[in-house]
Amino acid sequence: MKKRMGRLGMVAIALLVAGRLPLQAQTTYYVNDNSTQGDVYTTMVGNDANSGKSPSAPKLTLASVLTNVLMPGDKIYVDTGMYEPLEIPATVNGTPEDKIVFQGSTNEAAGGSVFAGDNTIVTIQGNDLAFRDMRVVGGGRGVELQNSANGEYEGIWIWGGSLNPVYISGAGTTSNVFRRCVFATAAIASAFNAQGGAHNTLENCVFYSPLATAFSSVGNAITKVSSSVAWVDRVVTDWANVPIAGDGNVLFGSSYTFGGVETLAGLQRVNTNWFGNTVADPKFVNPDAQDFHLLSAAGFMSNGVWVTNAAVGYSPAIDFGRRGDMAYTNEPMPNGGRVNVGLYGGTAEA
Repeated sequence: MKKRMGRLGMVAIALLVAGRLPLQAQTTYYVNDNSTQGDVYTTMVGNDANSGKSPSAPKLTLASVLTNVLMPGDKIYVDTGMYEPLEIPATVNGTPEDKIVFQGSTNEAAGGSVFAGDNTIVTIQGNDLAFRDMRVVGGGRGVELQNSANGEYEGIWIWGGSLNPVYISGAGTTSNVFRRCVFATAAIASAFNAQGGAHNTLENCVFYSPLATAFSSVGNAITKVSSSVAWVDRVVTDWANVPIAGDGNVLFGSSYTFGGVETLAGLQRVNTNWFGNTVADPKFVNPDAQDFHLLSAAGFMSNGVWVTNAAVGYSPAIDFGRRGDMAYTNEPMPNGGRVNVGLYGGTAEA
């Protein structure tokens, strides 16, 4: 006599048919370089002969992890250290609900997870991926997205390079979000060069490129730039390259070119999607030393220490963020009742 199927079994089958129950258990992978100094996630040095599936048996390279078939919801922890250039092929895809997450080290004092090399350092072709807390240094282009959609990039610092810190190409590069990222270069180029795709957005980012243009956006490649700081030579080069919208940004530079008009007021007058921005020195603590905290006479973070110095004045990026954004409650008191602009707005380090 056959047993009856219980209610839980029937629910499980229904969820599986509806695509709401994972077909395979999510897998966690670990990567470490040849040192354990400053490590957060692993206990041994990396070796590509390892399985990469435990903190004590990490892989040495992400390329070795990618020889596995990654599934939606998988997570890859990349520990403190130096890593070679990386290419994520178009066969690596998460889903909107379950992105594949590449998590870098949160130990900034030890240098974090750094990708370095020549030419393009990180090339991404997959969809529905998330990258967090990583550093990309040198090369030609820092990060290049090629027909890669629905990505989330948070805490990615791209420093140096002879071309663009970020380059976007391909009509399929759509709906990517960059949050709390740094785009820095000494080159005379665009820090964020979007030559294809659509509906990509930037929030609470810093463009620190005194010789460069902040962003170049063809068509609607960049839909919106908000709550960000741009310390550049030019904001944009010409009218054809202005992002669709921008609000709550602090802009500072040498020639102040605003897409063919001479002033920010002129840009905001002819393009009403640009509003609530200002031109001013953001007063970073020490941008050349990669310290983008905001100076405040009420106190500010510097090298992990809270400093009080009434003589420094106040950054114009303080309390300049979106009205109604309750993230200001995460900021130290006195927080002014309004969120700050830039990398640390809405955080305990604001």
